[in-house]
Amino acid sequence: MTFDITSSILTNYKITSSFAIASNPSSYYRLIKTSNNQVVKMAMSQAALVADYMGSITKHWFGFWKVNAEKVCDDEEDIKGKILAKRGAVVIMAVRDLEKGQVALDDIKKTLSPLEVQLELMKLDLGDLQSIKDFVKDFESKYSHLNILVNNAGFMDTNGKLLKTKDGFEQHVGVNHLGPFLLTRLLINSLKKGAPSRLVCVSSSNVAIATLDLDDLMMEKKVKTGDHGMEPYSISKLTNAICIKKFAETLEPDSGIKVIQLCPGFVKSDVFRNVKGVMNKIRNAVSLAFVGLTPHQGSETAVYCCVSKSVVAEPNEGKGDFYRFLKRWERGDKLLADYVKSEQGETLYRLSEEWIGLRDKNSRFKMPRSPFSRGMNYISDKTGHRFWSENATKVCDDEDDITGKIVIITGSNSGVGKEVAFQLAKRGAVVIMGVRDVQKGKLAVEDIKKSFPSSTIDLMTIDLGDLNSIKSFVAEFQSKYSHLDILVNNAGIMIVTKRSVTKDGFEENMAVNHFGTFLLTKLLLSSLTKGAPSRVVTLASTNLAIASLDLEDLMMEKRRKTGDNGREQYNSSKLAIAVCTRKLVSSLDPNCGIKFFLMCPGYVKTALFRDNGCCRKCLTNFGLCLGGINAHKGSETAVYLCLSKSVASGENSGKAEVYRFMKLWQFGENVLKEWDGTEQVEKLYAMTENLLGLHDTKSIAISKSVVVEAED
Repeated sequence: MTFDITSSILTNYKITSSFAIASNPSSYYRLIKTSNNQVVKMAMSQAALVADYMGSITKHWFGFWKVNAEKVCDDEEDIKGKILAKRGAVVIMAVRDLEKGQVALDDIKKTLSPLEVQLELMKLDLGDLQSIKDFVKDFESKYSHLNILVNNAGFMDTNGKLLKTKDGFEQHVGVNHLGPFLLTRLLINSLKKGAPSRLVCVSSSNVAIATLDLDDLMMEKKVKTGDHGMEPYSISKLTNAICIKKFAETLEPDSGIKVIQLCPGFVKSDVFRNVKGVMNKIRNAVSLAFVGLTPHQGSETAVYCCVSKSVVAEPNEGKGDFYRFLKRWERGDKLLADYVKSEQGETLYRLSEEWIGLRDKNSRFKMPRSPFSRGMNYISDKTGHRFWSENATKVCDDEDDITGKIVIITGSNSGVGKEVAFQLAKRGAVVIMGVRDVQKGKLAVEDIKKSFPSSTIDLMTIDLGDLNSIKSFVAEFQSKYSHLDILVNNAGIMIVTKRSVTKDGFEENMAVNHFGTFLLTKLLLSSLTKGAPSRVVTLASTNLAIASLDLEDLMMEKRRKTGDNGREQYNSSKLAIAVCTRKLVSSLDPNCGIKFFLMCPGYVKTALFRDNGCCRKCLTNFGLCLGGINAHKGSETAVYLCLSKSVASGENSGKAEVYRFMKLWQFGENVLKEWDGTEQVEKLYAMTENLLGLHDTKSIAISKSVVVEAED
């Protein structure tokens, strides 16, 4: 059950929209048109919810466990500079209707003078994804962080018509679920910067009587068959509660963000303005007269969840916990916990991310535990590539001639690296092929020379698993060449059958994919500066979206002892190089002239899987047959990022954005943005520089270099 507590809450904390969410008691008397058993089951469920609510509100009124929220919160810490206006906070009133918002703001100012400067009105329509993005951009341009986010805005309509948002979503689902979910995800970095911070989501007791039909989440079938009314509202509240609970569980323990959900009660507000029918309006009026709360009473739990220390006192609290009448609502907690663990909950979360653009619709990122499952998941990616990908060689034929430009490509004796070398040599570049095995490297050079006899290729030895080898390579390169135009960090390994350690004592996946690549890039910065404008393209992996970072076990000593799959270490190493590359970019002078790019080449048939065990190789080969692409196609995005004018044309481009299939990979970008600026990344970056013996890089001017990293 939800409510309109605009004035009450606004005078107490920062909100994401003026409160206008409500629940309709008519649902308690309405039976879904279905079988007799279902009618009885629904009637019993709704009757139980009514009884539960009546018992709770009776106790609340008669003081068995009610404590006025203002009194509870008066003993809490001062929040000056945070969110509650009455207590000295800065309040952003995010509203859809600016005229009504101004009236509310003026009303609040009367009681807050001389603190009116702490109130700001901003436009936000949760039924419009673009409006949400614009709001976040506007907020982040004005404020460095966020302490409290209150997702309160909502919508209810029982006229039986199918209403849709601008983006084509059923309006209840759009406004009550997808809008707040996107807003939360986009503001997560601001919340992290404001830690300890809180996310407070106004939900409804109706989650207990709602059911999920993932085949008809947009209500098209229900409206046609006459099953509508209160159900869309209840379902939208349940979907948001499940996804917020699941998102809370994905946050790192040290993120500093506490997530709390609540039901405010059955509040007298204008949320019922869209209720149609004389009988419905009469039932609402009678119900509100007997059990309705005022907006002030309805705001108590929200204020309590924003300010009280007790709700987040324990480490395991603040993970999407559900409150009602200033106390944990155990029934709601158990219901959501069961949904989050279920397949329905997983599917709903994935669909929600797809709809709001936080997940690539062509891919599925439920953790693939085997090469077979990853191969199966990748089929849709491959299909998407065929649907909108142009051939990179055609794309780049119209770009500037690169005759004489100096390019380094690591891991270039086979696979993607060799194909990139082939394409750049074809265009007249001076290609330095950095390889570990000189004999295989010579064969690759001979193969390229057959097609382009006049091409300039220099074969040099480098082992990214050996720090001394990297330093020797850089010294030799700089003794021969005055500058560097393009660096392609392509070399990589995947060792999953055993824990292997390099000469320097690093776990091998982490050493080659992260430490070695990072050291090479840092040591070549001066050469890249001299070659400006230059580029750095680093191949990461789609798997960064499902990877985690354990800084206490970065070398995988504990995990391998407990039998954890080595595939996880490969994923972690790719995530590590991605986040540290972005951190490196942020530390450089914006005018240095170097453009950095990350990329995923695709699920490519290369020697990367050579260290897999026998059974794993069989499964991998089967997956590659179903969804793999050849090395030539895998090289397309790398070549595109090396040569294309469009990717480096804007001021904000070339800051280690992640690409896939020659397009910006938006889901990967969103994943990396959530890592940007976190304490974990700061620690990883410092740890990396310390282990490699590097010092902080001062602002420098860099030009004429491109770094491309692809899988060996």
